[in-house]
Amino acid sequence: MEQTSPKAEPHATEIDLVELCRAVWRRRGFVLKTAAVFLGFAIIYYISVPNRYSSSAAIMTESQDKNLSGMGGVAAMMGINLSSGPAGADAITAEQFPEIVQTRPMLAKFLDMQVELTPRIENGVIVAPGEQITLLEYLVNRWKFPWYSYILKPFQGRRHEITPRDYVYDTAVITPVQGLFFARLGQSIAVKVDKKGPTRISVTTQNPMVSYMLEKRLLTELEAYITEYRTLKARRTLEFSLSQADSARAKYDAAARRLAVFEDNNRSLVSARAEVERQRLESEFTIAGNIYSNIMTQTEMARLELQKSMPVYAALEPASYAAWPVAPRLVFSCAVGIFLGIFFAVCWVIVRHFTKPSPVPETSGEA
Repeated sequence: MEQTSPKAEPHATEIDLVELCRAVWRRRGFVLKTAAVFLGFAIIYYISVPNRYSSSAAIMTESQDKNLSGMGGVAAMMGINLSSGPAGADAITAEQFPEIVQTRPMLAKFLDMQVELTPRIENGVIVAPGEQITLLEYLVNRWKFPWYSYILKPFQGRRHEITPRDYVYDTAVITPVQGLFFARLGQSIAVKVDKKGPTRISVTTQNPMVSYMLEKRLLTELEAYITEYRTLKARRTLEFSLSQADSARAKYDAAARRLAVFEDNNRSLVSARAEVERQRLESEFTIAGNIYSNIMTQTEMARLELQKSMPVYAALEPASYAAWPVAPRLVFSCAVGIFLGIFFAVCWVIVRHFTKPSPVPETSGEA
């Protein structure tokens, strides 16, 4: 009896792979047609999706502890510690920027913002200026969608009536128009944080001028928010010191006037009673002067603390105008369409190759 060789199994597997490649090659026409169909779908997608323009900027923030380190000794001599302040662990860091720009109070600052749509340009010359509308009107009623989205969501492109109430932000009640505005504006803003480099903030809309103007306004609002937060404690301390200084100055002036009036009225009078009153008024004047001097010193140190708490906010790369859309991209869309077409066609050929019935070999009977 003959025995089969154990090496026949790998040889058969190699033959199967070759047959698989031959099967795909035999159906190359089907693969190319499928790729062409998917390429057509990719082109339709490219034509249907509205263009999106992105404006980005790079910023760098850091604390100012080193900038005023030379004043620490002077402050320590006066009993004031400059090492503890808003620039410590409780300060706003770049890692918190993505959450800050997505908060409703921050987004509400743009409700009444005026934007200018792209002007009409011919031969490099502005022929007609762009239309002036509010950002709320643009994001709610001027936002465009692909044609197929109206089939999936028939009511998403309907026009909304904007009332004066929609421009007023109330934390208790958010109108439907405001909710739509917050959602679309939040999706348009992106923050990329790099711990070893600058933070990049980008705004993407369907109009290049709107993206540029919104990016500039966002950087301004973010800088103001960071400055207000980090200087809040120092500003309150300074305001309290100024109010105390005004009160101390008023008491000092009143004491000086009382002493001057007493001196004018009792120049030629020599008595023990007058001497006691003079000493009392001089003591009040001296005490009021010392208090006023100490409070003014604290006020100057509060101003120094406020200056120390001011954050460093540097725009390494300012907002730029995007002349060309960032999406959709024709080459990328076509490449993805061709790849998906070839992938699905090859998978179909492979499945058909393994599922088709194998031919039954003919057996010859014994004579």
